[in-house]
Amino acid sequence: MASSTSPAEASGGTGGNSSSGIAGEADWFMASGATNHMTGDRTLISNLVPVSNQVVQAGNGAGMLVCGRGSVNTETVVLPDVCCCF
Repeated sequence: MASSTSPAEASGGTGGNSSSGIAGEADWFMASGATNHMTGDRTLISNLVPVSNQVVQAGNGAGMLVCGRGSVNTETVVLPDVCCCF
């Protein structure tokens, strides 16, 4: 996962989580050229698997620590292998 992607290219959740476990309140920005799908909201990720010593690099060169990976369920699609980043 140590690859380059810009914040605009990456998927990022900005909203909340419903009690059904669906990220229906979140805004997701999809880009077919994105290397990684990412969110900073770990409550949106189901089956979160902890990850250590992993960093993804944003397009501006900033490194973001990956704390885990899992799936995000939206109202229309399941995003597999989403990074939870800080």
